[in-house]
Amino acid sequence: MTAPNGAIKFNNSTGSDTQSSGLGPAVAVYGSGASTTGASAVVTGISTAGVSAGDLLWVQSSSGRQFSIIATVDSSTQVTCDDVFANTESGRTWAIGGKRATFSNADSRQLFSSDIPFGSTVEIEYTGTHYSTGGLLTLRAAGTGALDQVVTFRGTGSQRPRIQGSAGNSESIRASGNKFENLEFENLATTGQPFLGGSWLYVYNCKFIDSGSATNGTGSFLYCSSSYNSIVANCEFVGKSGSLSNAAIRQYYVYGWYGTWNIVDCKFSNFIDTFNGEEGMGISVKNCVFTDCQNGINHKSTTDRGGNSVTGCVFHNLSGDAVKYDSGHAVKASSVSNTIFSNIGGNAISASSVWGQADSAYFNHNAFYNITGSNYSNLNAGSNDITLTADPFVDAANGDFNLNNAAGGGAVLRSTSYTLGG
Repeated sequence: MTAPNGAIKFNNSTGSDTQSSGLGPAVAVYGSGASTTGASAVVTGISTAGVSAGDLLWVQSSSGRQFSIIATVDSSTQVTCDDVFANTESGRTWAIGGKRATFSNADSRQLFSSDIPFGSTVEIEYTGTHYSTGGLLTLRAAGTGALDQVVTFRGTGSQRPRIQGSAGNSESIRASGNKFENLEFENLATTGQPFLGGSWLYVYNCKFIDSGSATNGTGSFLYCSSSYNSIVANCEFVGKSGSLSNAAIRQYYVYGWYGTWNIVDCKFSNFIDTFNGEEGMGISVKNCVFTDCQNGINHKSTTDRGGNSVTGCVFHNLSGDAVKYDSGHAVKASSVSNTIFSNIGGNAISASSVWGQADSAYFNHNAFYNITGSNYSNLNAGSNDITLTADPFVDAANGDFNLNNAAGGGAVLRSTSYTLGG
């Protein structure tokens, strides 16, 4: 297969869905006389001025494929592509290069769902105007084959571009094995549907905002029902203030799969069950902040397989439990360490029943301030835990979770060190 010349670009201000393919000459070449043959990857009746191998050709076929990477430029009017367009037609609208405009355009949706080459990058340019999924947007899934590489969706420009989801009773994006970078996503659903669902996801430096009109907002921003492995790093999740949204991330069991997640350097606010690990194993949450929620992390199914860890996190101003194991399986081989719990209305760390966790689970080096319930419920406390008598943060109400110098608060944590065994 021919390597693309670069990213496929979208710009909802200067782009075009009728005169651009998204990859090729900066100023697109286009027309209305393309001819395709069902048994051949050759396309004729076009202009190849400024066109190179690796550019993307769009032919608005009446059925089947519409986009393919150009393998060779044969003449001033002909190219051979990587893929057969699978029909015999003439007089078709075509374009090479420029930038496409919208996701909701039917041809753009086909590009995302079936025609985009594996390993491609889609660059979504910031214009000050939000993009829309235009209903459920299905993305091409990466498989397990050697050539089934991840398709990346990346925001570029002075700010993160925002993608608004469906404004009705619908999931907004369905993805499996796709990567998302430097984007904002806004839920607008009228019911508690998940926003971005799939099998496994890679999400970096993104922000998720719940503006939906459902009572409990989005059913979850990230929803995986049969995940292999997913990672979420340096992201922010903002639920509905006051009424709270259902979940930021939900791992749900189906088809015998148990999902694993690596969640790093993220911030969550205004959720009921912020991370809902119904059927997971080996879930790692590190250096994250959970604030103004009901529950923080909830491992809640009886078939959760355990091996879960929470390290270096902050749980602040939660009305329920911060780390909760509703499954006896989930607590096995799990750990919570180097984490601060403050203003917790329920329990800081809890299990649904007394399990002999001493043979496998590890809870230690945690700090507790103003816990209404118990520091540990049905679990053994760590021998190096700290009970604080003062607020440890500089200004938690305004999102500053740096340690202060207050006696009994941040000063205690600043002066505490542990000697590693040897």
